[in-house]
Amino acid sequence: MKLHSIKFLEPSKYIIVFLLLFLSCKPEKIVREVDAFVNLSNRIEYQDGQYIINFKLAAFEYKKVTVRLSNSLNSFNRITQNGQIYTAVLDQNYGCKVFLNPLSAKQKYYYQITVEDMVNRIVVSDVYNFTTQ
Repeated sequence: MKLHSIKFLEPSKYIIVFLLLFLSCKPEKIVREVDAFVNLSNRIEYQDGQYIINFKLAAFEYKKVTVRLSNSLNSFNRITQNGQIYTAVLDQNYGCKVFLNPLSAKQKYYYQITVEDMVNRIVVSDVYNFTTQ
């Protein structure tokens, strides 16, 4: 009967095997896609002489929410992008309010909502409109 000796790896080889196993295990990146405007429910209020745009965004971590307002639909094409920019006030339930400066009477206004997430990705809504009293 022959005896077989068991060979163990040298310590440096253990380190190499450990490093290979450790480096091959990368954490999985989880990307969550959200349609910010899925249930927008936007509406315009007129309170004490001021127009307020109300809307609700999908639950997500937003860095910045803005609204661009103009009395010309042409202000929303990719080249000009004119209009007044307002920062929305966001509550804990993702409801947003935008308090507008005094607007001209009997004027049609257009607005578009822009959201930016924590990694600076930007999403822009459709263009909506309302007419002042």
